[in-house]
Amino acid sequence: MISFTKMHGLGNDYIYIYDYHQSKENVSSLAKKISHRRYGVGADGIVLINPIQTKLAKWEMQIYNADGSIAETCGNALRCVGKYLWDRKLAPLAPISVATLAGIITMETTDTTLPVNKIKVQMGIPSFLASSVANNQQQETIEQPISFQGIDSPLQVSFASMGNPHTITFVKDLQSYPVTTYGPIIEKDPIFIKKTNVAFIEIINEQHIKQRTWERGSGETWACGSAACAAVAVGIRTKKLISPVRVSLTGGDLTITWNGKDSISKEGSATEVFQGRLTA
Repeated sequence: MISFTKMHGLGNDYIYIYDYHQSKENVSSLAKKISHRRYGVGADGIVLINPIQTKLAKWEMQIYNADGSIAETCGNALRCVGKYLWDRKLAPLAPISVATLAGIITMETTDTTLPVNKIKVQMGIPSFLASSVANNQQQETIEQPISFQGIDSPLQVSFASMGNPHTITFVKDLQSYPVTTYGPIIEKDPIFIKKTNVAFIEIINEQHIKQRTWERGSGETWACGSAACAAVAVGIRTKKLISPVRVSLTGGDLTITWNGKDSISKEGSATEVFQGRLTA
């Protein structure tokens, strides 16, 4: 049997398994099976939290999307990892560092008693290098028209990396925009090295945006923390936004803070839903 915990960050839900060591192929198969919304537990994927012993971090986070593919990082999952470790007293109520495929991430909670709820994550320095997202020789792609196979007209997009790839486009009416049509087309376009997350952004004012995200390997999710960071970074870079920025997602709000040069921070909630055991 495999013990697990279902958690979500603003509706971006994953199945968390502690100290579980299997081959990538086995974990990928498990992710596809138990992430299914009808035949499994139901989630955007699974997250492994494994203790490690290095000078920089005592835990590592491994993410497998609902389709079994591997993700470098996830801002919402990181908050849940922090809550998992703090609530179970596996870590003291102090800043902790977690190793991801995108690098070492640090986080802290402003709560002084358990269970914790509000968590602030240092997500690293955004990169605007096109080469970190797409097969593109340009130094940067910031608000440039790009043609995608299956979409009639070019879209104004920007590329940004938070250790994982993001494509950002600003729209006028987010609610009516064809996110579920354009999202999978852009995600899988041949221009991208390892596919891409796609964030559709509507600006409410210079410190408030609304966002819908099509996540590679998972489809449209209720929240995506790294995409929120990438979107705000692009908005600040293009002088559309000023920090801090409230990002309203389907599942709730995040606060993103960035000074334009150092690590970008993301603050929001993390929620435990239930615990269970997989019998097969």
